[in-house]
Amino acid sequence: MPQTRYRTLIRFVLLATAWTCAVLLVLSIRNMTGEWDHAVCGVWGCSPPLAAVASCQGVWALVLLPILLWSDRTLSRRVVRITANTLLVVSLTGLFAIVVYEYFHWFRFVKPEFQKHFGHRLMLSTFTQVDFPVVILFLSGIWLRWCSMPKIASSETETASDEIARVAQG
Repeated sequence: MPQTRYRTLIRFVLLATAWTCAVLLVLSIRNMTGEWDHAVCGVWGCSPPLAAVASCQGVWALVLLPILLWSDRTLSRRVVRITANTLLVVSLTGLFAIVVYEYFHWFRFVKPEFQKHFGHRLMLSTFTQVDFPVVILFLSGIWLRWCSMPKIASSETETASDEIARVAQG
C-alpha cells in the first residue's frame, strides 16, 4: 500500500511540474513582439498585442484542462454531459452579452459606413475577451460534450483523456 501512495505522489508531482512548465511557457509568449502585434486593427478598433491575448487565452486553457480531464475521468457520463451543456450555455450567454454590449457601445455611435464592420468588431471583442474566456469555455464545452457521447463498442477507440492518462502513466 505505501508503494502505491508513493507512485501516486510521484505521478502527481511530475504532472504538476509539467503543468507548471506549460503555464510558464505559455506566459512567456506575451514577450514575443513582431509586426503582427496589431494586425487586426481597423475601423472596428484595435486589439492589444496578439501575443498577450494568446498568452492569456492559453493560460485559461491550461487552467481548465486539469478540471476537464478530471471531470471526464471521474464523473458519470450524464454529469459530464450536463457540465458540457452548462459550459456551452454559459459561453453562448457571454457571447450574447458581448453582442448586446457592442451594439449599444459601438454600433450605434459609429458612422453608417462603418456599421458594416460590426462582425469584425464582435470577433475582436470576443477573441480579446480574457477576463471571461468565452472562446475557451465554448471549446471546453464542445470537448466535454464529445467525451460524454456513448462509447463505441470497439476496443480500438479511446477518448482523448484516456490516451492522455495512458501516456502519463507511462
